[in-house]
Formats: sequence, C-alpha cells, structure tokens
Amino acid sequence: ASFNARDYSFTDLQALIIESAITGEPVVLDHDYVFQDGDGPIYVPENVVIKGNNHTIDAQGQSNIVEVCGDNVTIQDINLDNAKDSAISAYGDNINITGVDVTNSTGTAIEAFGENTTISDVELNNVEDGILVDGTGNADISGVSVNNATGTALNVTADDVNVSDVNLNNVTRGADITATTGDANVTNVTASDVKGDAVVVNAEN
Repeated sequence: ASFNARDYSFTDLQALIIESAITGEPVVLDHDYVFQDGDGPIYVPENVVIKGNNHTIDAQGQSNIVEVCGDNVTIQDINLDNAKDSAISAYGDNINITGVDVTNSTGTAIEAFGENTTISDVELNNVEDGILVDGTGNADISGVSVNNATGTALNVTADDVNVSDVNLNNVTRGADITATTGDANVTNVTASDVKGDAVVVNAEN
C-alpha cells in the first residue's frame, strides 16, 4: 500500500540510470521504487553512482533488483527489499557498495564477481546467502551484519581479502574467506547461533 499519487517503477529508475550514464551525473533517488508488471531487473552500466537517500526499492518477490554490468559503480544508502534471488549482482570491476540494507532475499543478497570489490556498512536480514564475492584483486568487507541466513552468511574469495567488523546471527554457515594469492586479514568477526563453522580462513600467505 502506497500513499504516493503513483508508484515509481523499476522502469522509471532504469530511465534515470541510463540518463546518468550519458550525463555523468549521479543518480539521486527522491522516491521509493516498486516492481510493477513488465519490469525487469535494473541494469547499471559503467561509471554510475547511485545515491539512494535511504529510499527503498521493492521487488515484490518478482525479480532480481540491481544487476551491475559495468566497471566503476557505486551504490550507496539504499534499501533493497523482497528480491527474488539477488538484490545486487555485480559483474564489473571496482564496485563500491555502502550503506545498503537488504531484507528478504531468496538467493544471495549481494554477489560480486569482478576485480576490486568494496562492501561496507550493510545489513542483510532474512536472506538465503548473505555476501558472495568470487573475484580478483582486493575484496574489502567491513561493517557487515547478517541476520537469519539459511545458507552461508559471508563467502569471499579474492587475491587479497580484508574483513572487519562483521556480525553474524542465526546463520547456517558463517564466514568462508579465501585469499588466493595474498593475505587474508580478518578482524572483529562475531558470530552467534551459527549451525556450521563460524569462520574459516584460507590464505596463501
């Protein structure tokens, strides 16, 4: 139920993102956005900054929410609700996700597959898997809270991995961290009510 004169759709937001890609100006959200018939996931090309202003994008259980297909993308201060599968899937390099809350995701809440991924100050509630990073370069994960994950809360693989200030609560599996060529620095990870391993770290060095 919305009290707006109308709901703003994923298609409306997609148009703003395309405009941003052309002009180079950031996308600044002034509304919440709700999945409507005919909508698909929101695609983000390279060199786009999305400033959410703590607005909400609600997929209504119908779709993935954001698919990042380009490099050098920042997504900040946004709530992503009711994703069918993933809230953010990022395939580009140099991805920065900060201040994002994901609630009710039936797949991996945030997944990233490129080089150099930064995820900070995110809260994930009622998800299957929390964060999956399967990439190269640096993965920097900090200020993450995962509550109620039926799968793995944090699964991070990159050349060098830094994980700090992570809180995991009521998850099936905790944190699985792999540095393929360099260092894995893991500090201040707390876990409660974890059914499997709380923290597993694999590093070459």
